[in-house]
Amino acid sequence: MNKSFEWFEKLKGAWIRKDIESIQDLLADDIAYYEEEGSHPMTTWDEIRKVWKEIEEQKILKLQNSSFLGNDENGTCRIDLEYVDSEGKNFSYQCTLRVSLDTEGKATEFRQTCIET
Repeated sequence: MNKSFEWFEKLKGAWIRKDIESIQDLLADDIAYYEEEGSHPMTTWDEIRKVWKEIEEQKILKLQNSSFLGNDENGTCRIDLEYVDSEGKNFSYQCTLRVSLDTEGKATEFRQTCIET
């Protein structure tokens, strides 16, 4: 198993547990975090935490890796995500997640691209 695969598994576990604070442990201090394609990068934990806070109200129905490609420095993972939001509305997405890691296995860049299915 390589570092990027392990990183995605840790992210998935934190996401399912809704353990937002443990996500910070996956990120380098110099992170460039892109929540959506074409967005400006978030570079502080406070910015990133605000985005992740929304999962606290979600009922996750499915969060499954459908493919993975990577090594110890870079990885790409495709996931299928289904959840119900706090208002009872169902959402279904296919997402591609890309990560670049430093020598400690922390993300220096994260990019997410999702399409609603």
